[in-house]
Amino acid sequence: MSVEVAGWFSLIGFFGLCLCVVGWNKSERGSTLEMLSAVGVLVSAAAAVVMIFQGFHLWNTGWEIDLTQMDPSVAGRTAARARGRGGIILLVIQFFPQFLVFGYGAVLWQASGAIREAAKHLGLLEAQSDS
Repeated sequence: MSVEVAGWFSLIGFFGLCLCVVGWNKSERGSTLEMLSAVGVLVSAAAAVVMIFQGFHLWNTGWEIDLTQMDPSVAGRTAARARGRGGIILLVIQFFPQFLVFGYGAVLWQASGAIREAAKHLGLLEAQSDS
């Protein structure tokens, strides 16, 4: 997968899922916004699943960023540039496949209720009856 395609999947998977879940929860039942939000939730969830698989692919192919060979003055400048948060960015770069797998997995776990309800609303899952 090219970098551009992975970037779009990443944006759609995270921001799209967050925005569509909020739209799903705030919309009136039976409205057009509810239908669009339900479709958006499922499309964004699919993009998040693609990013999880991309994380496993990078993890399996041996993503290796060795920050120990980085010049200490460059590492210190990078970490201090964002008032100390630069060190977190360096860790995310070093452990990027794990970040993809566990980060998008946690987002999908949190949105699982909305995903299930959106699939029921679109008729992809059957609603369980109480009888």
